[in-house]
Amino acid sequence: MSPERATVGVSEATSDDLVSVAHLLREAWQEAGPGAAGFAGATDAVIDEISRPEALRPLVNSRNRRLFVARDGDRVVGFAATRSLDHETVELAGIIVLIGMAGRGIGTALMDRSIDVCRADGFRRMLVHTETTNEDAIRFYAHLGFESTGTAIDDVEGTDVEVLVMERALDPAESS
Repeated sequence: MSPERATVGVSEATSDDLVSVAHLLREAWQEAGPGAAGFAGATDAVIDEISRPEALRPLVNSRNRRLFVARDGDRVVGFAATRSLDHETVELAGIIVLIGMAGRGIGTALMDRSIDVCRADGFRRMLVHTETTNEDAIRFYAHLGFESTGTAIDDVEGTDVEVLVMERALDPAESS
């Protein structure tokens, strides 16, 4: 039996959301643990550093970096972050949904909102890097129209991680 679809709202984060996003990041890390797919190179110290509201502040109110949150009622249960690479390319810098909420359409809702905003901002393509061993993420991105363009090595907090680079066109005429 498939999980029940969650009714969530997705919006662009504001400064008022930073404490909730920081809490979500720590909760997701505790659920997944070291070595989990999507957390390559992370340690407790790294998570402590990046989950401070002050560290997240540059992700709000900027065209170059965006943060989107998914809420189930008042609770933030997922987020997606983007950053511009150049005037026509944006990168999905991260997406996290709590394990207990996975499979309910939250990741897709976050991606749809991220893509719509990035398209409206004039970006023509979106890139994402995901660990070559993260089969669930690779399937997820492929389902959303991303195609593999090759592999690369990313330095994640001093750890070399082999990643699959995936790309999707953001056609202005397309609606997600």
